[in-house]
Amino acid sequence: DGDASTAMPLTLTLGFTNSSGGLVEVDPLVVIDLLKTVKELVVLNGCNSEALGNSICEAGVPAVVGWRTKVLSAAASIFSSGLFEALGMGHDVAAAFRAARSKVATVTRPGMNTALGLACDVPYYALVDPEDVQPASVFDPAPLAVGIPVLLRPNQPTLA
Repeated sequence: DGDASTAMPLTLTLGFTNSSGGLVEVDPLVVIDLLKTVKELVVLNGCNSEALGNSICEAGVPAVVGWRTKVLSAAASIFSSGLFEALGMGHDVAAAFRAARSKVATVTRPGMNTALGLACDVPYYALVDPEDVQPASVFDPAPLAVGIPVLLRPNQPTLA
C-alpha cells in the first residue's frame, strides 16, 4: 500500500507498509531521483500524491497520475485497472485518464432514485473529496466520496 500523505518535516512523501505493519517513509528527493528518468508516465496511486507528482513532473517526467485527496483503496484499484487497460489498448495518457475516471464513476449497486421513486442501479462512487461535506443525493444509498484523481503534465492544466 502507498500513501503520499505521510509527513516528513515540512513535506509530503510516500509511505509504505513493511512486513510487520509499520510505516516506512521515503525521502521525496529519493523518489524524485528514482523516477525522473521515466520517459512516459508515473502513477502514484496513493492518497494526497499530487504535490509529489508535481515535483516528479518538474524533474522531467512528461505525465504523472496521482490523487489530490485521500482515496478509497477499492476505487484506487478500479481506477488503476481502467487506466492501464486503456493504455494497453493504445489510448494516449489523457484518454486513458478519462477512461479510468469513467470506470470508477460507472460502478453501480442496487438502490433507489428518490426523486423519481424508482428502484434502479445507483452510482457506487463519486470522484469527490471524501473530507468535504457531501451534497444531498437523489440516490439511496448515496455514492461514496472516494477521492479526486489528477493528471499532471508540464506546462498544461491539471486534469481532475
